[in-house]
Amino acid sequence: MKDFKRIYTYIESAVNTTERPVYCASQYEPVPEEFPAVYITEAQHRKDRRYVTLAHDDGHYVRDWEVQIFSNKTEGALMQCHGLMDDVEKAFAEIAFIETFCGQMQNADPSITRLVARFTATIGSADTMPETNE
Repeated sequence: MKDFKRIYTYIESAVNTTERPVYCASQYEPVPEEFPAVYITEAQHRKDRRYVTLAHDDGHYVRDWEVQIFSNKTEGALMQCHGLMDDVEKAFAEIAFIETFCGQMQNADPSITRLVARFTATIGSADTMPETNE
C-alpha cells in the first residue's frame, strides 16, 4: 500500500500545482467533481515470473498504472488534456516507468474529452522511489 501512495502522490504532484490546480482522484467517477480531472489508478500489481525460481524469489513486481484525463472545455479540451499528460509522462519516466499506450477515448458524455495512458515498470526489492511529502 505504501508504494501505491508514493507513486500516486508523485504523479499527482506533477499535475496538481499551486499555479494549476487540477482535480485528482484514485478511483474512477462517472462525472468528475471538477475539471480538468485526472484519475490515477494502479491497474495491476503482479510478481514478475522472470525473477522467480523454485529456490528463490527476489521480489520483483510488474506495476501497471493507468491515467485518465478529462476536460470539459468547449474549445481546446484535447490540448488541455495533452498538456497535463505531458507532465504525467515526465513524472512516470522519472521513476522508470514506460508508456505503453496513450490515446483519446470515447466518453459516456460526448461533451467531455478523455485522454487515457498506461504505464508499466518492473520494480525490484532494492529499487527506491524519489521522496515525496506524504
